[in-house]
Amino acid sequence: MELQQFTADDDQSIRSVRRDGGQTVVADFGLDASDASVDVVGDTAIVMHGEEQTDIDLPEPAARAFMQNGVLTIELEEDEE
Repeated sequence: MELQQFTADDDQSIRSVRRDGGQTVVADFGLDASDASVDVVGDTAIVMHGEEQTDIDLPEPAARAFMQNGVLTIELEEDEE
């Protein structure tokens, strides 16, 4: 397992975990963002919360992205090596 932590443009802390089965990106936007939504366009995740938008550049295309209780989870497509 490999864990990376980086910061988005708005100082949002984001963690990326790579395991044998693929890679997952997780960001906690807090309880105030419990009604936030996410959309993935190409290799960018776009999170809308209230009037604010956060763009997160992804290292590879996303297979699935969802928000639950203010926590963003993005499961990236597995590498086919």
